[in-house]
Amino acid sequence: MFAPERVLVVDDDEAILELAGEFLRRAGYDCQSAAGGLEAIDLFAKAPADVDVVVLDLTMPDLDGREVLRKLRLLRADIPVVLTTGYSRGTIEDSFPGESRVSLLLKPYEPEQLIDAIRQACRGSHPHVENA
Repeated sequence: MFAPERVLVVDDDEAILELAGEFLRRAGYDCQSAAGGLEAIDLFAKAPADVDVVVLDLTMPDLDGREVLRKLRLLRADIPVVLTTGYSRGTIEDSFPGESRVSLLLKPYEPEQLIDAIRQACRGSHPHVENA
């Protein structure tokens, strides 16, 4: 039987959390949301094996995405992560040298781009995702 991937979406923008959650649930994913880095770490720490992929905003007021990624990886080194940001690709890619299982999705993104990025992350392929 098909078990949907379990996605943790982390963003400080309430509208993005709601829209991403709606997109993902319609596509058959089991989706949890966290409104910031601290909340994401708390949720993830309770059951790291219950999350298949994290969609993580890079810029948040409580903890930035780099720090959240570091703490998530301490809890589970192999967790795939899709970083989302409105900043330029080159600036972001240079910030994560040698980091495995991380891909990038530029904001604003379409629902299909988010779903594609998650599918690729769950399969273990992590090309940097281009926006149209």
